[in-house]
This record gives sequence, structure tokens and C-alpha cells, in this order.
Amino acid sequence: MHSAFLPGQLLPDLDLVEDGQLYHVLLSDNTVGTVQRRGEVWVWRRLMGGISQRGDREALQVWLADVLA
Repeated sequence: MHSAFLPGQLLPDLDLVEDGQLYHVLLSDNTVGTVQRRGEVWVWRRLMGGISQRGDREALQVWLADVLA
């Protein structure tokens, strides 16, 4: 049986994200991304070669809309 490593917990609704907690999200291309909130700053990236990005919640929502489409 094959099992994939998924960092952190599955990303919940953004209103429920805890500061400092690492979350993962399954992207539309079958890769995994990570999301973390640090105060008012959000940090996200696509695993396996993705570049870490940071910004506000609105910027994260734009990225999620793109990678989940």
C-alpha cells in the first residue's frame, strides 16, 4: 500500500486557520501546496519546486482560486 506524506492538517475554511499552524491543500494538478498564517501575513507554496510566496489573505485567495480551478 502506497501512502503519501502530507504536511500539516488539511486546510480548513480560512476563518478557522490557526496562527503558526501548517496546513496542506490538494491542488488541481494532483500536487500538494502548503499554507501558513503568521499574524496578518500568509505564506504559501506548491511543494516539489514551488516558490514560497507571502502576502495578505486576498492574495492567498487569488492563488487558491488559480490552483484549485
